[in-house]
Amino acid sequence: PHLIPLNRSERAYAALEGVAGSVSQVYEMTFERPLDATKLRTCVRALITAFPRTRTRLVAGTLSTCLEVLDNTDPLLEPLFDEVFGVVHGVAANEERLHEYRNALLAEPFALGRSLPVRFRFADHPTRPTLFMIVHHLVCDGRGMIQMIDALLGALAGKPIEPVAIDRPFMRAALWPKGVMARLRAAMIDWRRMRAQKAAARSVTLIDPLAPLSAFTAPRVLRHTPKLSVKKLVAAAKAQDTSLNALTLAAVTLVLARRAGVAETVDAREVAVRISVDVRPYFDPPRPNAFGNFVASFMVRSTRFSDTAALLADVGAQLKEGVRRFKDHERGFGLLLDEIGTWIGLRLYSVVARRLKTRGKLTPMSAHYSTVGSVDFFARHDVGLCEFAGFAPNTGLFVTSVSFRDELRMGIIYPAGGLTTAEV
Repeated sequence: PHLIPLNRSERAYAALEGVAGSVSQVYEMTFERPLDATKLRTCVRALITAFPRTRTRLVAGTLSTCLEVLDNTDPLLEPLFDEVFGVVHGVAANEERLHEYRNALLAEPFALGRSLPVRFRFADHPTRPTLFMIVHHLVCDGRGMIQMIDALLGALAGKPIEPVAIDRPFMRAALWPKGVMARLRAAMIDWRRMRAQKAAARSVTLIDPLAPLSAFTAPRVLRHTPKLSVKKLVAAAKAQDTSLNALTLAAVTLVLARRAGVAETVDAREVAVRISVDVRPYFDPPRPNAFGNFVASFMVRSTRFSDTAALLADVGAQLKEGVRRFKDHERGFGLLLDEIGTWIGLRLYSVVARRLKTRGKLTPMSAHYSTVGSVDFFARHDVGLCEFAGFAPNTGLFVTSVSFRDELRMGIIYPAGGLTTAEV
């Protein structure tokens, strides 16, 4: 069988499945015209044919863990696909029922060794049907998910889905420079940066908006913020000589500071937000079309909140500096330490991770922010797509955003009991 070795991130996803809820991503597509369930099922089957990682099963060996790719002609694939695609009734066009269904999807785990790592649930409706695509993070990151959705929408519009190759580069190839001396210099820079951050963290108190509810066992809840005009937000960002990402992140930071009652403090309390970074451009040569998990992260830390203009400038500068460190291959040492986790079995890894999390020994953060940016290019497929959203569970506060048809839709995912609806 064809086996795909797991990288650092994927081993964590596999180990934490069922421990931290479901390690998946959920994408919600609402249409303004009816969809034929039979045609949709056929298109989903074609998608699984074209994307080999969607027809994989987890195989845990003595010394390694891999994804086994099922051949498209494997007789086992058809009964497994019957579990992948399903039609639900009485959910679409009803916001209260959709809210309950979204939260149920966030909590539903995958049996990675006995089922395929994808699910499609079609909420049928004569005028406003909704399609949910639930994909385990082992398959790919957010960029890969968008690639799959684009292919599916194209298939619904009559365009054949192009086969996708199996990519297996390890992320460390994008994080380390070439040459022994260059790696030593980069490792020293990264080590000094890590020491400086650790020393700075001792002098401030982290704002954790969910403490003490950020345990693995709490079910996840999703709430959406009101839709915002992307054009107005971009204009506001340009007026401040910054980017939409910096504006959004600064807003999240300020909200967390105000909620904690520390908006006027200086260098005493800290909001630390983790940001995801796509490392595909940093391979040599770049691999913009690589399909899999190629995302790392860094922290944006803020301790001064009273001057919003200064906060916005500081957040924007940290975003640029964080991306520069990846571009210049100065993040390899810190992330290489995470490779130690690949030396132990999945069960032991999950036990250790859970204990470290509950004891507050993992890298502390206030929230995790992730965006897939604009998906306006979906509109080129004449299928009646009118609304789009994406969200995922997390062990803490998770903020997601996506823009479509001049609407920025943000999702707030948190453990049950951590926030009230009014606070969201």
